[in-house]
Amino acid sequence: MKQELISVIMPVYNVEKYITKAIQSVLNQTYKNFELILIDDGSTDKSRSICNDFKQKDNRINVVHQNNQGVSSARNKGIQIAKGDYIVFVDADDEISNNALETMYIEIVKTKVDIVITNYTRVSIEGKKILNPYNGKIKYENIIDFVAANYQWGPCNKLIRKNKINYMFDTDVFIGEDALFFVKNFKKCTYSYIDESTYYYYMIDDSAMHKKEITVEKLSFFDAFEEIISEVNGIAKYYFMMHYIDCFYEYSILMKDTNKLFYNNSSKYKANVKKYYKEIKKNKKIFPLKKIYKTFLKIHLCTTNRKI
Repeated sequence: MKQELISVIMPVYNVEKYITKAIQSVLNQTYKNFELILIDDGSTDKSRSICNDFKQKDNRINVVHQNNQGVSSARNKGIQIAKGDYIVFVDADDEISNNALETMYIEIVKTKVDIVITNYTRVSIEGKKILNPYNGKIKYENIIDFVAANYQWGPCNKLIRKNKINYMFDTDVFIGEDALFFVKNFKKCTYSYIDESTYYYYMIDDSAMHKKEITVEKLSFFDAFEEIISEVNGIAKYYFMMHYIDCFYEYSILMKDTNKLFYNNSSKYKANVKKYYKEIKKNKKIFPLKKIYKTFLKIHLCTTNRKI
């Protein structure tokens, strides 16, 4: 079988403890025709030198150093310089299985779809591996319904045809930028899902998703999801509304009354929660109404003493 070039894009920022295994997992691929693009986003630890050392050992590696601009900027840079027909994203603190590229490439050639998505495994700090519990029997009409229902809008564990990427990551959005990227680019794309784990996501305490403090950057999630909700329809729209509500609930519980930044902006978010809840309530076939109502009550009790 002819092997087309796959571009593997790996943003790098202060991950000296993890990056060696991440890079090695790519170099160990059974599929050999790839380029590994390491975008060093202004690392101040040994990550920079580790990238350079690997480049000296393997001519398939391309290293770019830039001032710290964030993961979206790093991914955008990788897309811009990628020479492959296909794009794969790998985070520098994660790993992929040895057959990841081969598995996805065979599937995309066989099915002629735009994107191949595989299952993934979460790895705890203690090393416990938990396979993501997809239900492969559920068939979704389109790719946006699938990713919304399964929290699968992240760029990793996917093989993407490069010519389907026309919208770059929004560098002003820090949480939810991946969902916005996915919806903007792939609403009309065809996809295939493989119920095989090819990606290992390490749940690192100091990663952006696990930091509990609320910042302006974290609040950018709400603006991103408002835009997403305005662009999608059908099942996906209701799922993204639920993600918005869940995030508001999570921020409310975590911070209680201790974070002025969140509560100075919470009236706008709460108004959206009410609006989205009313829309969800109209469609009883899509979601169990009792579950939605209980979630909404928790949010309501956390934020106000008034009745709706």
